[in-house]
Amino acid sequence: MKQELIKISNLKVLGGDGVYRSSDGLLITKDQKIIELYFDDESFLKCTFDHKIKTPDGWKTAKELQIYDNVLGCGDKHITLLHKEISKQKQDVYDLINVETTHSYVANNVQISNCIVLDEYAYVPNGVAEEFFSSVYPTISSGKNTKAILISTPKGLNHFYKTWTNAQNGKNGYVPIEAKWYDVPGRDDKFKQQTIANTSEAQWRTEFECDFVGSENTLIAPSKIANMIFGVPQTSTPEGLDIYEPPQKNHIYAMCIDTSRGEEQDYHAMSIIDCTKMPYRQVAKFKNNTISYQVIPHHIKKLGDMYNEALALFEINDLGQAVAEILHEELEYGNILSVSNRGKRGQKADGGFGSGKVQMGVRMSYQIKKMGCSLLKDMVENDKLIIQDFDTISEFSTFVARGAGYEANEGYNDDLVSTLVLFGWLTTQSYFKDYTNSDVRQRIYEEQIRKIEEQVMPFGFFNDGVGADDDNIDIFDDRNEKQRRADDMELWKD
Repeated sequence: MKQELIKISNLKVLGGDGVYRSSDGLLITKDQKIIELYFDDESFLKCTFDHKIKTPDGWKTAKELQIYDNVLGCGDKHITLLHKEISKQKQDVYDLINVETTHSYVANNVQISNCIVLDEYAYVPNGVAEEFFSSVYPTISSGKNTKAILISTPKGLNHFYKTWTNAQNGKNGYVPIEAKWYDVPGRDDKFKQQTIANTSEAQWRTEFECDFVGSENTLIAPSKIANMIFGVPQTSTPEGLDIYEPPQKNHIYAMCIDTSRGEEQDYHAMSIIDCTKMPYRQVAKFKNNTISYQVIPHHIKKLGDMYNEALALFEINDLGQAVAEILHEELEYGNILSVSNRGKRGQKADGGFGSGKVQMGVRMSYQIKKMGCSLLKDMVENDKLIIQDFDTISEFSTFVARGAGYEANEGYNDDLVSTLVLFGWLTTQSYFKDYTNSDVRQRIYEEQIRKIEEQVMPFGFFNDGVGADDDNIDIFDDRNEKQRRADDMELWKD
């Protein structure tokens, strides 16, 4: 679905009360199925099936209107519907938005309401959806009769998923309504099996089961992603900072940083993790693709200072080294983690006190990413790392197996996940274990062993009498003696 918002200054439209009122402009929706309505005063109206039309009994959709129903025209004059038919061709429709006071207007002598229907909303790119909705939301929120209807099959954990989840939890004004394949008459298990055979299991789950996480190849198990609960930031800034938990005195924080060129392509991304105790917690995130790499060090220093001079770990594959040097030399930030590059023996976070070439961060290699992904998966799935940010959870849903490793699906980015991959690798380093006095892998291993032991049924015991106490032996022998005497007596009788 393609929509276009055209703002028109000094636009006046006829309200239902016969008074001309101001409107902000036109919303054009492309290629819609429409219905044609014909009235007894020779009025004629084309609109979508769900568009609201005013009747003496209140608002009804065009689809709900029956032949000979009365609707209201200009000045509440009654006119009668004589004929309706569905157009054979899709057409563009036009809706006046934000009509002053009444939020309704007269079109071809029929009173209609502001109503926005966004079809396949999940397939609108994130940035476009947010910008569009910001433009039209004043129309929706300011009128009693204005409506917004979002219709879509799922497509990952994007803006539509966020709206849907918040509606289910009562955190917004939307009413969640779900329709699955078996709600359609005539569809049975045979239909399901045939559809899967013609498409795929993943496509079936998305298109028919309304499964937001359709891929099976995500780093984090789809079932875990679907149950991850995102929080509401306590503080958000236009630059892209979301704070979920403010800094606390004597807490230990790590700040993992993936920088970019700031040219509206890849993002500067930072995740701040509270490492004081397990489970570790993501307490803040920063994501921005417009700030220059020469300016981003100032934002990093401000955040690092705020979070008790957090331990900063950079990915230095692109401009990370330059950003780290500006932060260290010009801004004098003192808690940047140095890494020793030992050639074939790999990289080790040791604060620059080990052997090998010292660098201000880690160069992301296949081995580093593999180790980081493995630990990240274990921590998230075993609830040793709590993710609170919606954008990060969204990236998990598209961070999938590609070749021998993991990366974002085409058309998506994984900058925030990359910062957590860095953190996963960091937790394997002795420097981090000493810095935080914790060992993630050991804790996960010990808990897994404990769970296995709890699931194993205890063995029973069989006593064969060997090693019994003296009293038992006496009883045993005494019984044998009585039996022997009885047998002898029977022989004597014979």
